[in-house]
Amino acid sequence: SSDVCSSDLFDVNSNQISLHPMHIIRILPGNYGLCSFDGVPHILSPGRHFINDPLFKYKGSVPATSPYIKNDTIHIIIVPTGKVAVVSVNGVGHILEAGQHWINNPEFIFDGGFMNANAEYIKANSKHRILIPLGKIGLAWEGNKSILLDSHEPYCIDSRTFQFEGSVSMLEERIVHGSHKVIIVNTGLAGVSFDEGQLQLLPEGRHRVHRELYNF
Repeated sequence: SSDVCSSDLFDVNSNQISLHPMHIIRILPGNYGLCSFDGVPHILSPGRHFINDPLFKYKGSVPATSPYIKNDTIHIIIVPTGKVAVVSVNGVGHILEAGQHWINNPEFIFDGGFMNANAEYIKANSKHRILIPLGKIGLAWEGNKSILLDSHEPYCIDSRTFQFEGSVSMLEERIVHGSHKVIIVNTGLAGVSFDEGQLQLLPEGRHRVHRELYNF
């Protein structure tokens, strides 16, 4: 009998050399490598990696600047400046601000889209972020209760019964939203109203009233 020796030749410049269970993986600068060890996902950083593991699997490399990178339960999201990402974990909504975010969670959900950070209304499940533009007033509901939202500050609300209808110009002479009324009496005019049957005169200017029985 005689011993038979065999050998394989590989290009030293190759990005992937595999001779089970040995692996040599080279991740080029500006890229991430997607792989798993015994079914557990991992991210390889740029450089050369020597791996001796029969359960290692290499999926390939992706540009590190990709807006969204997914490797099984691992998610890397790069939210551009001026944008936000709407995501959820275990059914709980979150709003990711600009920057790079690493999440490793099997319950994480992201549809791959981004929204303008200054959007009037952003919703993430039960979470709501509202930015009313200057010169407008926001109309919303909390259950059956009507709400008016001003433009002087952002609103961050966590409620499953909250609903946002939109915004209207503050220059409208009459805004009616549920039990709320905003009345503008222009210069040279007077407003006539009834409050629980009592006659009321409204001087010029803007008047905000929150009464169910108010009529104008």
